Amino acid sequence: YRETTAFPDMAQRSFGSNQNQVALQGLAMAKGLRSSGVIPVAKHFPGYAFSGYGTDGSSIVINTEFSELARAIYPFREAINNAIEGIIVGHVAVPMLDKDSPDRSAALSPILVAELLRTRWGYEGVIIADEIAFNEMTRSHPVERAVVEALKAGCDAVIFLDPSPRQINAVVEAIDRAVESGELSQEELTASQQRLEKWRLTLG
Repeated sequence: YRETTAFPDMAQRSFGSNQNQVALQGLAMAKGLRSSGVIPVAKHFPGYAFSGYGTDGSSIVINTEFSELARAIYPFREAINNAIEGIIVGHVAVPMLDKDSPDRSAALSPILVAELLRTRWGYEGVIIADEIAFNEMTRSHPVERAVVEALKAGCDAVIFLDPSPRQINAVVEAIDRAVESGELSQEELTASQQRLEKWRLTLG
């Protein structure tokens, strides 16, 4: 962490400011959770430590030196190297990596999810988009479109805190339409289902 206008409480929410310490303590915690029958999940990729507010005053952006971005991402790479079961992708824009869509949330970005996590890093665990229903970073889309965009980006599932049956049905219908139109791949959704099913089997 570092002092940041976006997340001033990061010091209390993280394992520290040294990427090696964060990685080691995070892996130790994951091991403890795993031994107690809990599936550990690393969050929030690509890290909030160096984030700040965008020019609009509400969006969250990592707009820093590449060396600092590398420090923020390092613990996640270590988690993947140690077969972490899941990763939650946060709602922070990373214009340094997502050059064509500099305001796009990481959780909706195929550059950060499909290309970086899946293809370049070879991650095979579950990828989850952080809360979408009430998040400022996804307000440029209707909620159901934001969910579809997260799935298109390569997320296996999304956190969705709106309990409204009407809104949940709208999301389900949007996913169905995206599959029917070919916008979402049924094959990739089936692969996501299988990764999530592996969690269920792990829990017994």
